[in-house]
Amino acid sequence: GSPGGPGGPGGGGPGSVGEGQQQAKPWTCVLTGVGFSVEDEALRAHFMKELGLGVAAIASERGDDNGNAQEGKFGNRRVKVQFYSAEACEKAVRSPVAVCGNRFIQVKRIDPRTCQGSVNLVDPSTLPPEPPLPPEYSKGGKGKGGKGGKGGKGKGSGKGKG
Repeated sequence: GSPGGPGGPGGGGPGSVGEGQQQAKPWTCVLTGVGFSVEDEALRAHFMKELGLGVAAIASERGDDNGNAQEGKFGNRRVKVQFYSAEACEKAVRSPVAVCGNRFIQVKRIDPRTCQGSVNLVDPSTLPPEPPLPPEYSKGGKGKGGKGGKGGKGKGSGKGKG
């Protein structure tokens, strides 16, 4: 197997929220480092195809990873993605699969203290039940269509000395 990536920052030490949690686990994660060329629909398709997770809501947040108002240095955006359960959110955060094949996109648990607006995009109690995944996304037929090879146009320098 390939060696694992670098470990993430350590979990909350003492002082993290204990038993009296004021909120249930969020159903929403934050994607950082998402280029503007990456469409929300591509993100939705990634979670459905690669992880089999239905996406309840997606919203772009303007600003960079630190919540600054302007776009990030590299023209990236933050995207909130809400799933149909806290478990699905956890699965997305833990998944080793690069989002849309882009290793720079990071999936993080949302931090209620720093997120803009409410933690979840949609109140979980008002969400409809998760719809079944479309057949093309359901697990099973997970063959990726091979990309066609590059057509080889040979440049022959035919210098004929006559």
